[in-house]
Amino acid sequence: MVWSCKSKTNQSLLPCNQGNYLIGNYSSLSHDEDVHQTTSQQNPQQQETTIKGKTGDESSRFRKMYLFFILLTFSAIYLVCAFAQPIISPSPRFAFRNINTIVSFGDSYTTRYLDVDSLTYACRNCTSAGGPNWVIYLTDSTQWISWDFAYNSAPVNNSIVPTVIDVSTQVRELYQQILVSPTEKISTIVDSVYAKRGIQHTHESTLVTIWVGINDIDLTYNWNQTDELDSLIMRRYELLIVS
Repeated sequence: MVWSCKSKTNQSLLPCNQGNYLIGNYSSLSHDEDVHQTTSQQNPQQQETTIKGKTGDESSRFRKMYLFFILLTFSAIYLVCAFAQPIISPSPRFAFRNINTIVSFGDSYTTRYLDVDSLTYACRNCTSAGGPNWVIYLTDSTQWISWDFAYNSAPVNNSIVPTVIDVSTQVRELYQQILVSPTEKISTIVDSVYAKRGIQHTHESTLVTIWVGINDIDLTYNWNQTDELDSLIMRRYELLIVS
């Protein structure tokens, strides 16, 4: 078989005569060149097909894994909610109809000037409102029994803003002396109040209110740099709520 020396593949490597024809039998070379030419022509398409195939497979695999994790996540959330529902009890609702007692703490906006020895109030209109205040209006409409420990000009805490009996004292001392650990005399008075109504006093039947802060503001409004003081007052107030 005769090869042309004009072949680009081997023109500088193979012996040629004057007619630019290769000398000798190069049948194996012909086969190799055909293979090389075929491969060089087909490889780009095959590579493109291969790349597309791999990319498609990886994309499909990624979508399947993504859907799997979504389903797994929702399944886990469902199981947690399903099993946690019987464990987590709902917060107790405020049963207004079960209330028969209101215990009030605060300042002049709330006080009725309770006499702690006889557990009586000075008079119906003896308030800063010059008549019935909000506590009286509420108890008139509900017929609740009122224990009003509020004191005129009271702040949250005397150690911060010094003045008269503060709300901290009302909560931790007056309330304790009358409704938690009363003397025999006080206990008899309290029991008789409920006996006349034919009702019992329990925690579930008691509404506790605190109206305070006006005097803390009034007594410190002209002070300089009260940011830390304000934060301290609020912390003391929060302690009263959780105590």
